[in-house]
Amino acid sequence: AAVDRLRALLTAEPGPGPSARPVAVLLPSHREVGRMVDELAGSGLPVRPLDEHDGAPSDAVLVGTVQRAAGLEFSEVLLVGVPAALLDGAPPQDDLARERWDLGRRELVHAITRARDGLWVGVVKG
Repeated sequence: AAVDRLRALLTAEPGPGPSARPVAVLLPSHREVGRMVDELAGSGLPVRPLDEHDGAPSDAVLVGTVQRAAGLEFSEVLLVGVPAALLDGAPPQDDLARERWDLGRRELVHAITRARDGLWVGVVKG
């Protein structure tokens, strides 16, 4: 679904490419970043890991962790792999689970605030 959304973003708007409106895919872990870079590149989309981003304009979709995106802003952000439990509302009762849930919610808010114009959230059920 993320690949389809990226294709729509990159082809829908005439005029400047992604370099004028940077697009980022943010994920919760480095392992997932590697998989997403491979998937996007395999789909023929221009992709660049956020760890290699030097701030220069680029036509590539930037892919990285939420933590790596700290302090950055993107025109469009796709959040991939967001656990449904973070969006359901009520926190868990168990102390350790509650602490993890709180951390996940803070990271989610941080990721959402990286988006300037558009946000797409891919939710993992279960």
